[in-house]
Amino acid sequence: MKTCNRQAISFMAGGFFILGLVCTLPAKARPASKEKSVPSSKAGQVAAQRPSAGIDVSRMTNSESIGFLSKKEVGPWGHIFSDKTERVILVKGDTVYVAMKRAAPNIKPGDLFTVYRQTPDVVGYLISFLGRVLLKEQLKDSGGKQTKKNLYKAKIIENYKGMRVGDPILPFYPISSCVRPTQPDRGKLKKLKGCRDLEECRVPIVSSKGKREIIGQFSVVYLAAGYNYGIRRGNLFEIAKKGGDDAPGTPALPDVIFGRMLILEARPDTATGVVLSTTAEFSKVAFAKIIPWSETEGALSVLPRCAAK
Repeated sequence: MKTCNRQAISFMAGGFFILGLVCTLPAKARPASKEKSVPSSKAGQVAAQRPSAGIDVSRMTNSESIGFLSKKEVGPWGHIFSDKTERVILVKGDTVYVAMKRAAPNIKPGDLFTVYRQTPDVVGYLISFLGRVLLKEQLKDSGGKQTKKNLYKAKIIENYKGMRVGDPILPFYPISSCVRPTQPDRGKLKKLKGCRDLEECRVPIVSSKGKREIIGQFSVVYLAAGYNYGIRRGNLFEIAKKGGDDAPGTPALPDVIFGRMLILEARPDTATGVVLSTTAEFSKVAFAKIIPWSETEGALSVLPRCAAK
């Protein structure tokens, strides 16, 4: 049975950190890719006081299918090599064969991998999660040795979108749907352009899951700043847009606040959040603003809490 605790995971390619509740699974290989992954640690966690219970986001989004935004191209551990069906689109329950890169050691039957697709986006690459495969057995040649392509028989156990032969895979890292509120690291946040004055700090919302142009409640969105700039899993932000263009000699109009969002995952230079509420649909011209910690508990009081264990 998997167990969950608060850890900071970092991937070896790009040295990024994901801070949040993580379920412990059997150890997997380290990626030979441009997005790195290293063992979990508690480094960099925020020791600030937190509300007593986490927020249950399971009815808002599937936390394991949120994908992420990367400023670098993500190198795969392998790809779907072939399948046992004649369909173009692969779905849950299908048997497939995956070819693993030899640079990714310690892979074994029972390991889980996420099937993904990456597309260029505003600040890098949008990584969309398509589904999950479970390795069943490693294929051997007639002499009992592993095949040249390092092939494994696998089964698709989850699908969020249709998968195809050739789609790349990454190790599956579970993300809990129970999110405990945290404070941003305000010292690091000040490194962001325009954030020396935290009251005026604006973190751009640069993309959304599925690259939707119109964003609404429960949409998954991506920020152009992450762990290295003080943003943490569990941070609560207001969604806002500028009140108007500042004209010389006229007073600046206040920002228009029209929603709230919760950070589900933070990587070094990007973060992923879910829109909790909004008074109107919006586009990517919006940005996130800090909610004072003293107001966080009240702002989250109407949301479902995680069940006691």
